[in-house]
Amino acid sequence: MVIAKRLVLLGRVIVIAWEDTTGEDWRIDFNKDNLALCSNATGTALFFVPWKKAKKTKTPKWEKEKKTFENWSGLEADSGFQVTIPRDTLFVCGVITSIIYESDKWTGKKTLYEHTYQRPVKFYQDRQKSPAAWGALQERGKKLVSPRGLIG
Repeated sequence: MVIAKRLVLLGRVIVIAWEDTTGEDWRIDFNKDNLALCSNATGTALFFVPWKKAKKTKTPKWEKEKKTFENWSGLEADSGFQVTIPRDTLFVCGVITSIIYESDKWTGKKTLYEHTYQRPVKFYQDRQKSPAAWGALQERGKKLVSPRGLIG
């Protein structure tokens, strides 16, 4: 899995919990870090990336991203921008079990949400020691983002 070239910013990651490939449970608290909750343009993959390392560039054509954001948030997207982040290759490290995130979807006000996954969603990270980027992907390209929030 490679971090998508164009991302839709959905919110901020607070906590991620997962089960690794040996069955051990893990939990990382990102409350003090600025880790962005993003999806690809179609909403079939999630990416958790360090937003403070993002570099803003010119606005691209962004119709797919706009539609995904508006479906997610219920808010109109009137502008977009492209950021440059390291596009690392991500490797499977287990199955994501839950995520706590902050988003301004639906109301425009930052609100905490918790999603517990009901189906297996593979969890990825960029490296074994001191990972800096993560991702989640469901089998057969099923959506992980919907108007009601994260799904899976």
